[in-house]
Amino acid sequence: MDAETQKHESRSDETATLKSQLERLETKKKNVLAQMAAGNLAEDDFTSLYASIRSELEDVHVRLASAESSELDLETALNYLKYQFLNTHILWDESDLAGKIRLQQSIFPKGVVWSSKGFGTPVTHSIFNLLQAPSAEESVLVGPEGFEPPTKGL
Repeated sequence: MDAETQKHESRSDETATLKSQLERLETKKKNVLAQMAAGNLAEDDFTSLYASIRSELEDVHVRLASAESSELDLETALNYLKYQFLNTHILWDESDLAGKIRLQQSIFPKGVVWSSKGFGTPVTHSIFNLLQAPSAEESVLVGPEGFEPPTKGL
């Protein structure tokens, strides 16, 4: 089981536990209200018990909202990053010069270098290495002449 699956299950367990606590506190609140209505509780006792239950309820509501929103935010963030990585070409096309420089530096942290063999990138960011096909044959890779359209007359 990977770490992300464990985190998701942990958040799901926490959410279920908090919902169970919420139900228990709601039942406790109803019982205190029923006891007060029946005249079995003094007003001072009711006030302190009811305030305590309401405080616990508010705490559980806040923790539950936080647990549910963190799960949603993580999924939203992952979907956004997946879209960005798979559509980097669109981001490049829509960026200004400063944006293109930042994008290039994030993809090629060591920059683009020139050697006797031509231009190259000594290091590509590891996330892009994960996105590439596991065994791309050299025959299917784009050659240097396919990188830019040929210019006539130069």
